[in-house]
Parts: sequence; structure tokens; C-alpha cells
Amino acid sequence: MPITNNNEEQVDVVQEIDRQDNYEPIPEINQVDITAPAPAPAGGIVDVNLKDKTSPIIFLFGPPSSGKTMTLVRLYRYLNHININIKPNEDFVSKDGGEYVSRCKNFHNDAMSNLAAEATKGVDFMLLDIWDNGAKKCQILESPGEKLFEPDPNKKVPFPVQYVSNIIDSDNRKVYIFILEPNYKDDATRVRYKDRIAEVKQMMDKKDKVIFLYNKIDCSPALDNNGNVNIKTLRKEINDDYPGLLDLFKVHGPKAIWKEYDCYLIPFQTGTYFEEFNTVLNKNVTVFTAGKNKYPQELWNTIIKCL
Repeated sequence: MPITNNNEEQVDVVQEIDRQDNYEPIPEINQVDITAPAPAPAGGIVDVNLKDKTSPIIFLFGPPSSGKTMTLVRLYRYLNHININIKPNEDFVSKDGGEYVSRCKNFHNDAMSNLAAEATKGVDFMLLDIWDNGAKKCQILESPGEKLFEPDPNKKVPFPVQYVSNIIDSDNRKVYIFILEPNYKDDATRVRYKDRIAEVKQMMDKKDKVIFLYNKIDCSPALDNNGNVNIKTLRKEINDDYPGLLDLFKVHGPKAIWKEYDCYLIPFQTGTYFEEFNTVLNKNVTVFTAGKNKYPQELWNTIIKCL
């Protein structure tokens, strides 16, 4: 939903098109590898090959453990559900010993599994192409949160590292999805994250778009018992937790008559997670159950508006 000047207190996130996730059968446990250790996060030297210089890039941007990968998993499941083709681009990374291609080949089974949270821990860097009716719509990038924003101020991580700079400087139009969540870390860390977003904004082209994805909306007082989001409450929560963030995108001049901010705000929930003992693996695992379709549906609809 765009952030607009209106007096509506309650906003139904989106009319839900399907209350059940009728996905293809969940992969068997022996088709999902959660035993391999996650590879080290991609560092400053990554050999990326962005062959497509025209299709828009959807850039998932957030700190470590902010839910970028599971947001991608949830969107991946939803797009499969509505028969839109989304597939990892196996040519994007080279010279890594084949680890990237292996993750790409395993991604479908990993993402569709109820062990997706465990199975996709190794997905720290991936480009996926999205096609609809034979035409490429866009490409979506997942990359290590540590290289986008490091919460620990004692760890001096340069920004942007080379591959991020290459993506930002490419001629492709970008849609930046900045991930927020309730009560993230502490005040100082949230201010630093806001400053990082301001830094990225300075690098944007005028043609680029911004979506704020407010993850874990089920933990926010903005969500009422009927599943509706009170936009005024949500905006206040963001302004309290991330002071000055929305003002970075405040509209000035004549356009301010019909919209207040030049960005979109999307409430989101990936699903639910719980621990259970798995007899096949003989260990406790995190089991993922996808949330309502309305959240990835609204995200996808908003991405389409930005393209």
C-alpha cells in the first residue's frame, strides 16, 4: 500500500485470494539437505555476472537475521502457487567451486519444504529470474545482511562492497525492499540502520523505487484481531522506532497534495516456526508453516506497480 494522505484508520492489507496454500507436494525429507554447514557469507570479492542489463532488479535489503531469505522463500512459494515462473540464475556467480550452482539446483526443494528455514540457511547470495507469460518481469537479489548492514558497530564492514556497488551502479532499474521489524535491536542500532538506508538513497537513480517491508506484523500492535492493519498505528510505530526514516522519502511540492511519501509500506509475515524432534534426522529441527497468501500477494502486487 502506498503511504498516502487519507483519513482511513483501518486498512485491509489486501483481499485474500486463497485461504489455503495449495502448493505442490512437500519434498520428502531425504530430498532436503539441512546437514551441510552454511557457507561463509559472501565477502567483498565476489565474481558476479549480471548478464541481463535491462530487467529491473528487486533488491532485498536488510540486516542479518531480518528475514530476507524467508521473505524470498515465501514469495517464491506464492509465485509458484499462481503459476509465475521464478528460477535461480545459475550463471550469476562463478569461481566459487560450484557451491552457488549447487544451492541454485537445490533451492526449489529447499524452499518448498516444511524445513525451509533450516534448508535455506546456506542461501546467502542468489539471483532469481521471474518470468510471466514468456516475458521476463524482473530479477530478485538476495545477499548477505552482514555486507548490507552490520549491527555490531565494533565490526568495521566497508559499504558498499564491490558486488553491491556493481549492482547499485548498473543501468537496471532497481526496486529496493528495505526490511523493518518491530523492536529491532536497540535505539542506536536502529538509528544506524536508518542512516544506512539514507546512504543507499543517495546512490539511487530517480527511476528507482522503494518498498518498506514491515516484517513480523503479527508482533505489531498495528494488526488487529480481524487481520487488518491500522496504518496510522504502523506509521507511528515506524516513526518511534526509526526516527526520521520515512521523512527521507517525504514528498515536497505539488505532488504532496496527493501523496505524502514517495515509497510503499507493506506489512508482512512469512509464517510460523516451531521446534520439533525429527526422527529421520534424529535431532530437533525448525518446522516452517507458511502464513496467509495475502502478504506475499500484496508484496508482489506492489512490486508490479514499481516496475
